[in-house]
Amino acid sequence: VSPLGALQPIADGWATSAVVDNAFLLLDPDGSNPSTSFVALASLDRLVATDDGLLVASLSHDCIVTAHFDLEGNKTSDSSSLTDETAYELGIGRSGEQALVVWSTLDTVVARAVTSANGAPIAEAFSLESGIVKDDFSVAMGESGELELAVAWSERDPDSRKYTTRLAFANAQGVVGAPRTLISDWNAQRVLSIVPVGDDFALLVSYDEAPVVFLLDSDGAPKGSGRKLIGAKQAVDMALFGDELMVSGVLMAHP
Repeated sequence: VSPLGALQPIADGWATSAVVDNAFLLLDPDGSNPSTSFVALASLDRLVATDDGLLVASLSHDCIVTAHFDLEGNKTSDSSSLTDETAYELGIGRSGEQALVVWSTLDTVVARAVTSANGAPIAEAFSLESGIVKDDFSVAMGESGELELAVAWSERDPDSRKYTTRLAFANAQGVVGAPRTLISDWNAQRVLSIVPVGDDFALLVSYDEAPVVFLLDSDGAPKGSGRKLIGAKQAVDMALFGDELMVSGVLMAHP
């Protein structure tokens, strides 16, 4: 059974999805009474909460599809196909009535906007990055303004084994400003979460097998060095709690 990802609050409880497999699970507000079975759209489900349910984007064997589900796990819209190109990983984020699905092909990072209500595409797909062969892709999104998202992703060059983490702002029409390189070295990197903090952002990255929080300004530029979570070997997610950041993770075992 695949490990489960971070819990995501929905109107009537929580939702979580499998990390490396298909399907998602719904739970009551206190974490009890899980769905009688996993709910799946296709073969690799990624989800975001909406006002009345969940918007799910998923890899299929020959395309990427989206659909909306209610709080009982019932599909409430027809599936929409976003592309028929081969993709390897994807993510989804939401800003109001629109959402953005981002995926990786062999040499491109692609995004396409859909409606939050049913996942139907509302604009043509566009590239966040192109012409760079990659693997080990991960992506996270956080709201950066009305109908706009900050998109952070990490990738590895399969030849040099060098990792790079980048950030770009995007809306339904395309990239807003130039993408920014945040980290580029041979330490393993995996983007886990990005959250708005006022006009700025906090980015959680698994960096060299340790959780590191980077504070970014409103343009996505780093504000000083990253903050490593001493004693932790793995992070799961991050959230804003009042005027503090909460990071969930796994502590190192001590003899």
